Formats: sequence, structure tokens, C-alpha cells
Amino acid sequence: MIEVAAAVVCRGDRVLVARRARPAELAGLWEFPGGKLEPGESGEAALARELVEELDLAVEVGDVLGRSERVPPGGGAPDLGLTAYAARPLDGAAEPRPVDGTHDELRWVTAAELPELDLAPLDVPLVPGALAHLSRPRCRSPRRPPALASPTQPSTTRLPPAPLPHAHDHLRRVPGPAPLPRR
Repeated sequence: MIEVAAAVVCRGDRVLVARRARPAELAGLWEFPGGKLEPGESGEAALARELVEELDLAVEVGDVLGRSERVPPGGGAPDLGLTAYAARPLDGAAEPRPVDGTHDELRWVTAAELPELDLAPLDVPLVPGALAHLSRPRCRSPRRPPALASPTQPSTTRLPPAPLPHAHDHLRRVPGPAPLPRR
């Protein structure tokens, strides 16, 4: 099974979502940013690496918030697993930006806006965990982030969000690649 990690990056009362530019079957759909795990790599390490590569954003990665799996047509064993993790930017003032062509737009959305987005099928079951995470007091800060300008298989499994008794107290820094230089 291919394992993929997704980051529920919150800042203030908003969560970061990214619109896919490719592949064709996912283009135009919104998702929680992330990517495939490399052999021997943890989900946390994959997110630290992928968010720098795709969005030029260094993050702290925390606990698992939910999971969904894709079953191929005709049934059988799941062939793709997506696990969502709590995350937040290491630098609260850093602005993510699409840098590798995977995404063509980024948005910080509120809890009310998130369920209204046209989300990739595997991301839909992750919304309840993302909303629960977003409602935690430490996820909310007085400063609001500025607005950013810039498949087809149904999910079959949704795990309940993991309890997080003290919101971001569970976050830990995961070593990852050095951030890309700012231009």
C-alpha cells in the first residue's frame, strides 16, 4: 500500500488548504498539503520534507488526526492510505507558496469554509479531525493570517481524531531538510 501523509496546518482560526494543479484526475480539487512517504520514512518526517519542497514552509508536526484509505474498483485490499497530522508553521510569520507545480493556489480557510470546498476524495473523511483540531484553543491565535493569492476513488475508512488534551503541547520538531532560501 502506498502511504501518504497530510498536514492540517493551523494558524489562528484558519487551516491551510492547497488546490491541486496535477495530476489531471485531481486538478482543481483542494487538499491538506503533504505527500508520499519514502521507504523507511515516518509520516512526520515526510511532512517536514514535503511541505518545504512543495510550499517552502517549515512546520512542527504533531499527532495523528485521522486516516482514510482508497480501495481499488472491484474491492480488495486498500491501495492508498492517507494519514492526517496536526501541524503548525515553525515561523508564525512565514507565508507558504506553491513552488514545485503540485499546487496552483493556497488558502487559509475557516472552519465554516472547509466543508464547502471541493476536496479530494481521500481528504473528505479527514475534515472532522481537522475541524476538531482547529477548534482547540492553542491552535487559535489573536493574529489572523493574510489571504493568499496565488480521485475518483471513494474513501472507505475514517478513523476518529486522536484526543489531543492540550492542543499544540503535543507538537514536536521533526528534523527535515533546510528551508529554501527566500527570494
